[in-house]
Amino acid sequence: MLSRDRLEKACKRLWHAVLEQAIKDARWDVTAQAWFRSKDQGTGSFLWICAVLDLSPEFIRRLLVIKYNEEVIYETYRH
Repeated sequence: MLSRDRLEKACKRLWHAVLEQAIKDARWDVTAQAWFRSKDQGTGSFLWICAVLDLSPEFIRRLLVIKYNEEVIYETYRH
């Protein structure tokens, strides 16, 4: 049986992997781009994952702009 701590770490690894894949997908996939812009806070949403991983959504969005040299995610979210 997994301890609570080990289970929490495993869940965080899973959500980290989801975020990593979404970052890769955001380069070309408009659905992934929309996921980063969404204001949804439900389980599995970008904002929810950021909360679980204790990450700043704004920071992640800015990193995407730098990584892909595009404003497609950040600029659209601000409007």
